[in-house]
Amino acid sequence: WGPFSLDFAIELLQFIRERYVDMSPPLPYPVISMPSERDLKRNGCEELCHKVDTFGGYENVARRLGLSFFDVCKQQQLDEQM
Repeated sequence: WGPFSLDFAIELLQFIRERYVDMSPPLPYPVISMPSERDLKRNGCEELCHKVDTFGGYENVARRLGLSFFDVCKQQQLDEQM
């Protein structure tokens, strides 16, 4: 699995929590998903983008944190709805 940071995981999960709190039910997908690079950058989280790459990329981080990971097209559609 390689190195990982609990502080990074908490920071990323906090970002996701804040994003989901702002959404109105029903959710477009009934899962908690890994944010895309575009979503992180759009919300000023450049440092999180770099840390995701450091810890193995979007799919690996999603797997480690138990988050759903969509393919790029589906994730971009979800981002545009928010």
